[in-house]
Amino acid sequence: MAQDPPAKLQLSVTGGYRQENLRWSIAGNANGQNPNVLSELKWKAVAGPVSGMHVQYNFFNHWLLEGEYEHTFYLSGKVADNDYGGNNRTNSVYAQQFNANKGGADRWLAGLGYHLMVTHTFSITPSAGYGQFHQSLYLVGNTAPINDLNSSYKTTWSGAYAQLLCATGLTKKLNLATGFRYNQVRYKASANWNLIREFSHPESFRHTANGYGINIHTALLYRASHIHSIGIKGSYSQWQTGRGIDELYLASGEPEQTQLNEVRSSGWQVVVEWRITLKP
Repeated sequence: MAQDPPAKLQLSVTGGYRQENLRWSIAGNANGQNPNVLSELKWKAVAGPVSGMHVQYNFFNHWLLEGEYEHTFYLSGKVADNDYGGNNRTNSVYAQQFNANKGGADRWLAGLGYHLMVTHTFSITPSAGYGQFHQSLYLVGNTAPINDLNSSYKTTWSGAYAQLLCATGLTKKLNLATGFRYNQVRYKASANWNLIREFSHPESFRHTANGYGINIHTALLYRASHIHSIGIKGSYSQWQTGRGIDELYLASGEPEQTQLNEVRSSGWQVVVEWRITLKP
């Protein structure tokens, strides 16, 4: 069966809503003084509008280049700061909740893929490349005496990815596509705890670790014309690290290190997609 070549150029623009959670913990409390305390931060339901763009260009036979960028504006969310005695979660020695209704996230990737038509209506496109995911998370106070609280935690998940996209034509005008992407990443984060005088500013501590990320996405598109398609797309992502290093920077100039136990982040989104397809 002869294989049809992929589109010469495919451009998608998306817009919708995204929600994320992130949690990290270290073997030591927030001021770095007591290694027998487990310190944990949890950002919950940090959410807001998301917009993005995806480009796919067929440059030779079935080989293609792909690129993607996405930005999320955080407009709502909460963050819980907890310390537990005895390096476990059974004896709470400090607990406080703050707002997390500012900041945002950026995600981009670039890679090389191969489009293979299995049948006239079903295709698979494996691809591989490099990508980064950045998050700017905050702890914001809204009541006295913490109304000056404006602490930040900024993350970077970066590394190679491998992806498999499967697409099938349900009807002549309706198309369903599902993709799975795996990222092997290096995690880095930098924080500024603005109200703690004992900490250095603008960088109070830094986290580093190795980890991975997965993303599952599904899109249902209706072909309105030979060029234009419109539809809806949903996705879920999860990121996780193993043990790493928490490096604390003190105002005295003496850095301290303790164990970063793990970092976990997850998120989901629903967007409307508008796609332009140009044939050879």
